[in-house]
Amino acid sequence: MPEDNSDNKNSVNEPNLNYDKQIHVFHSFEEAELHQLKLVINQKPVDRVKEVVQLILRIYKINHAVKEINSDRDIIIDKG
Repeated sequence: MPEDNSDNKNSVNEPNLNYDKQIHVFHSFEEAELHQLKLVINQKPVDRVKEVVQLILRIYKINHAVKEINSDRDIIIDKG
């Protein structure tokens, strides 16, 4: 008969999660705008293109899958 360990009875093992997102509280609209501009400036051009493609697909309600290639410069839009 298994032992009843009351210490482990209510414990849950969860993986360690790293959250990349942070909440920023700004004291003015100008401060928020500066922060947004810094994010865009530091963003990779490829990531900006991916966001634009995803926005275009969402606006025109196109259900094509955007697939990534191992190379950082290739973007393929699968029409299948």
